[in-house]
Amino acid sequence: MGSEAGDLRELPRAVSGQEVRDLSRGRVSEAVGARALGGLEDHDPFILLNLVLSTLAALQAPVIMMSQNRQAHKDRMQANQDYEINLMAEIEIRDLHDKLDSLRFKQWHELWHIQKRQIELLEHLCERQANPEMKAPAPTPYVPPEL
Repeated sequence: MGSEAGDLRELPRAVSGQEVRDLSRGRVSEAVGARALGGLEDHDPFILLNLVLSTLAALQAPVIMMSQNRQAHKDRMQANQDYEINLMAEIEIRDLHDKLDSLRFKQWHELWHIQKRQIELLEHLCERQANPEMKAPAPTPYVPPEL
């Protein structure tokens, strides 16, 4: 029991911002209470309310601005990351297009050689059919082209 009382005496002292808050809260409460009880007549009833709201706005404005600056910084970082990701994706897509173009060229080249070979074989067959007694040399085997 005695240690609990000692602990209560050792509570940390409120910092200056907390003291100001408590002091202003107490004074505002006193003023509002006195006016509510009808002890004082207020000629300008909204001066106190204006003071409280102005003080509140003055205290909140820097906090709001700091949070907006932090959010803007986060948004810029996210935009930079998005840009880098999009740039890498664009480079990969360009590489894929180059590979597809290369494969397409290779296939067209092979098809052209195959068609050329088919025409040679067809000409050879036509010559044989036109002159069956003439001995034409046998066609050479097909060798695929190299790129």
